Amino acid sequence: KLLETVTKTHPPILRKLKALIIDDECDQASVNSGADDEEMTRINEAIRRLIAALPCVSYVGYTATPFANVFINPFPVRADKLDDLYPEDFITALPRPKGYFGTLEVFGEFDASADSDEIDFGRDMFRSIPEEEIARLVPKGKNGHKTFTPAVTPQLQKAILWFLMTCAIRRLRGQANDHMTMLVHTSAYVAQHDGMAEAIRIWLNTNRSDIESLAGSVGTLMSEVCAEEIVRGPLSSHQQIDYLSTSIKAVLPEVMQALELAVENGESLERLDFTGEPKTYIVVGGSVLARGLTLEGLC
Repeated sequence: KLLETVTKTHPPILRKLKALIIDDECDQASVNSGADDEEMTRINEAIRRLIAALPCVSYVGYTATPFANVFINPFPVRADKLDDLYPEDFITALPRPKGYFGTLEVFGEFDASADSDEIDFGRDMFRSIPEEEIARLVPKGKNGHKTFTPAVTPQLQKAILWFLMTCAIRRLRGQANDHMTMLVHTSAYVAQHDGMAEAIRIWLNTNRSDIESLAGSVGTLMSEVCAEEIVRGPLSSHQQIDYLSTSIKAVLPEVMQALELAVENGESLERLDFTGEPKTYIVVGGSVLARGLTLEGLC
């Protein structure tokens, strides 16, 4: 529509236009991912035609991951007619804003010239998922997502239980009025999101009483997860043997009562809502979650 409007503008008016195009998340759909230079993807072609139609235009792209952009061919076929979006004028890194949490905090910073005591290796945040579990979480093959049924595997169970415990701990710390969110992203396919959400919902409903009372095999698993995880964070007054069975257990029914399961993708009708009362969410979704959507209180 924008291109149509530009091309239908009378030339005397068009010549006076000075346009600035700002492309947010410009590494996603804007880059030409066609098989060769002769083939252009639709959004890439539309942007290139828009730039060509404007007599005076500047194009600025923003992204946190500019790797695809710098690998654009700077000398594409038909560049005289439709120049591609290679950042030919400048690339600059924006300064880190105050309070930003990114790769430095997660991965740390390795300086080979520094003493070993001064090396920050980041936080102990990653847990490996065995190959046999990945096969039960992620569909295989080009059309595998159409018939694949995901499962709540042991590592996913641990992640859910640890999330529930963190929600209890945050409530004990006086953060009951804050949002608390968990993200489950195992597939980019919309069809898989509903299946994963349903599997998690059934597992939670089946084990709800055992979660709240720390009973049965789920209660045992919670004790194991708590013992494994609570010592991997910064030392605190909460590191005591009976903390789970006393303080956390007392708040778990409140957590389960507040817990909501949400699917967030390009087709879901019920959207996340952080504008009102504090939410405790388990969110299942795909690429939309990495494209400008902020999950408040992500744990």
